[in-house]
Amino acid sequence: MNGFNNPFAPKKSVSFSDAIRRIRKWTRHAGVATSDDIISVNEITCAAEGCPPRETVIIIMADDKTRKAGIHKAMRDVTEADIIEAFTSPDNSDQPVSV
Repeated sequence: MNGFNNPFAPKKSVSFSDAIRRIRKWTRHAGVATSDDIISVNEITCAAEGCPPRETVIIIMADDKTRKAGIHKAMRDVTEADIIEAFTSPDNSDQPVSV
């Protein structure tokens, strides 16, 4: 291996574990979850009419409550701004989850 980085080579896709790790970090960084909270990140297929084909669902489990938010993007496309918007949006904000 010579260390040459070809700028025209196809980009490597982000693995699910890398995307999950990044989303958990951003969720904590945005102040949506604390370091003690458990964060579950899943990508699901959205079959509802007009819904994008992939949805990322983030569930935050804290001692006092569990909240969730959905982002209509694949996990690899989610940004920190998407997470902030999802948890501050009136549609998703503090959506209780029964476990």
